Amino acid sequence: MFVAIVGFEIANSTLLVMKKLFYLLISLLMISLTGCKDHYSENIIDLDVFEEVELSSQTSDVNVTSVKCAIPMDEILRMIGYDDYIFMLGTHRSQIYCVQGDSVISILDAAGRGHGEYSIINDFTFDEKQNILYVNADQKIMKYDIPTMSFLGAVDISFTTSSMIALNSDEMLVNCSFIEDDSNSKVYRGICKVSLTDGSILNKYYELDYFNNFCFISNDFSKSGSEYLLSLGGAFVNKVVSLNIEDGSVKELDSFSFSEKWRLSKNAIKQLKRNESDFKSYFWDNCPQYCRGCHYPAIINNRLTYWFFPEDNEVGREIAVIKDGERTICKYFRIPGTNITVNPYFVKGNRCVYVIQGTAKSIIDNSRELSDLGKEIYNAMSNQSVNNPVLLSFTIDKGL
Repeated sequence: MFVAIVGFEIANSTLLVMKKLFYLLISLLMISLTGCKDHYSENIIDLDVFEEVELSSQTSDVNVTSVKCAIPMDEILRMIGYDDYIFMLGTHRSQIYCVQGDSVISILDAAGRGHGEYSIINDFTFDEKQNILYVNADQKIMKYDIPTMSFLGAVDISFTTSSMIALNSDEMLVNCSFIEDDSNSKVYRGICKVSLTDGSILNKYYELDYFNNFCFISNDFSKSGSEYLLSLGGAFVNKVVSLNIEDGSVKELDSFSFSEKWRLSKNAIKQLKRNESDFKSYFWDNCPQYCRGCHYPAIINNRLTYWFFPEDNEVGREIAVIKDGERTICKYFRIPGTNITVNPYFVKGNRCVYVIQGTAKSIIDNSRELSDLGKEIYNAMSNQSVNNPVLLSFTIDKGL
């Protein structure tokens, strides 16, 4: 009897030890996995290391277009482009200019409180098949016919957006946030498909944590075939991913971190994550803009290309990053004799489109070094009435 009891106690003790060992291993694994999230990517991008090249020598189909408009235009805050039209949002967020070819053919100018009017434009997108302009304003998705700009109706929504793109006449892809439960305690932040019929959430594709959502770059989704590209700014690792809306799959195209000068330290992130308001304050006051993702990711000539606009480097240069197999190519495109910083306002297919604003004299840096392209832009701006914008479009060469 005694032997049996002793044997039972030994077995029980061994079992307890094994259980403790198992839980210890699980804990260590969880700590390891959690720690991995705090690792910077092995792919480090140094925004101070790049090659400076002349735009005309490294790009093709460079085109300068003077935008014609019967009235003075606002300064342009944002643009999106399609096969037939370009849409420009003015800085006052009350007007959208519809450009066809080189001319403004209609203007959405419906600020007010009446039927079909809005207080301020938060976001907008366009359905090419139906020729409908969708405007996010006053907790509604408002619909306007193109090119007449006549009001077609509105749908109430219960979410806010930082980027959206029309999929068809019934659905839209958005980066949105909304209260997810009745207690108002859980907020969903991420990429969703929404209904343009009743404003409901149809699918949730990709949820973002607080930092990812806060650092999400507010620009349009870039379409590549049946997939949509987007940039995700992270505390440690930034990513470019593609989303397939047919099966909901998300594929990572690239991940990177910045060199030490361009990123927050691990200790700062851990401390600031404890308090969102303190984090926001610290972030805007102390953090370079470009420790948080990239702009306008697109597939140009079958290569992933994206942009950084580092404000604090030498002269605020705009850096293009091209992923060519295992190579990472960093370029700054300059136009000799000018102070123009070349960066896209939007990318359509292989084409990058940039808007140049102001007076002709304001772009001149050194008239003796002015290149042929610089002279063309100067002449276009000189002939432009009331300083309306000039568009510069180009394709980055395959051989770059």
